[in-house]
Order: sequence, then C-alpha cells, then structure tokens
Amino acid sequence: MIVALRHLLTVLAASLGFGILAAPALAMSFSLSPMADPDCGSNCPLVIVASGEIELDSNERFFAFVTSEVVGQKVTSVVLMSSPGGNLVGSLRLGILMRQLGFSIMVGQVRNGRFMTANCFSACAYTLAGGKRRFVPEGSKVGVHKAWTKAPGASDEAGIDGLTSGRIPTSGYQPVLETYLRRMGVSGQLVTLANATSADDIRVLSRSELARLRVVTANGRNGRRRG
Repeated sequence: MIVALRHLLTVLAASLGFGILAAPALAMSFSLSPMADPDCGSNCPLVIVASGEIELDSNERFFAFVTSEVVGQKVTSVVLMSSPGGNLVGSLRLGILMRQLGFSIMVGQVRNGRFMTANCFSACAYTLAGGKRRFVPEGSKVGVHKAWTKAPGASDEAGIDGLTSGRIPTSGYQPVLETYLRRMGVSGQLVTLANATSADDIRVLSRSELARLRVVTANGRNGRRRG
C-alpha cells in the first residue's frame, strides 16, 4: 500500500506543481510536551505536538524529530496537531508517515501543560486522515476547501473577484486524493465536499460530517471501509 501511495504522490506532485492550500504561516514544528493529568501525576507520558504550516518536507523533519527526540522517551502514541494547512503533497507525505509509524492524531494543542482545542484546516485534513485513529474533540475544528496553486511571481493581494491574485485552481488531483483517503479509511467524498468550497473560504465540517465521512474513527477503531 505504501509503495502505491508513493507513486500516487509522484503523480500528484507533477499535476499540482507542489500546490499550496493556505496563507503564509510559520512552518510546522514538532515538540514534546507534558500533559497535566491527576491520574498519572509526574509519571505522565509526554505528547508530541505538531503545529504550523505543513511544508513539502514536513515528513522528513517529523521523522528526524522522532528518531532524535522521541526514541527512548515515554511518549503517547497520539500526536496533537494544529495547522492552517500548507503544501498538499507534503500533507499526504506526512499522513503516510504517521500511518507507517502507527501514530494516531488528535486536533488540539497544549498550553501550560493543559489540552486546548485547535483547528486543522485545508491540507491538514489530509494529514489527519493518515492517523491510525483520528480524534476531533468538541471545540476543535476541521475545515476544507478547493486546492489551488500559485503562479510564479504572483501577488498575494486579492483581485477584483475576491480570489487572491495568481491563485490557479488545480485539476487532475481528485482521483489521487480520493484513493489516498480511501486507503486511509476516510471517505473519498471529502474531496468532493472540498471542491464545492472556494479556495478563499473554509468549509468547517460538522460533527455529523466528521462521522459520516469517517474523518474521525468510531470507538478508536481504524475502519477500512470503502466509500
């Protein structure tokens, strides 16, 4: 499955030109954080926190982080993720690596040792799909929109039609994303829903949509149904 998905990423990268899906933000970083929990006290495992814009090489940096900072530590298998989106190909690569390493993903962040809700928008939704189990707590949000790429040298200013100047809607990527999602246990219909939303807007998924599209896993199980 992983080899096939890597081939799909090659096709996707060629068709998108490494299209991006979010406004400029800080690149995704990874850290270990303690979590305050009275049940385990000072013996609580650390949690991996992934926060920021997903880049093409985020999977490589995550792997380097795991091998250098996580190995040998008492760390939970759930990664807390918060992201405005980023590079589409990079998001799939990171999702595949998360699945390979057996990590589950929860949309959230940590502040002062306490869990806080967060957003997972745009390309982040595809990385979330890579989680072995996927959690979106009440208050956290997952949002999607149509993919786009930016013409070289184009301005970031909004044009007369409201679409940022130089943003070109991509085409040819839908079958690749649908295949990726289905192999991760998420409904390929997520792409159809995303395509119905302008690249300059975000469609926040309702709780019922998260369940129906299998963006979240029921009872912690990683369903592999087709749809």
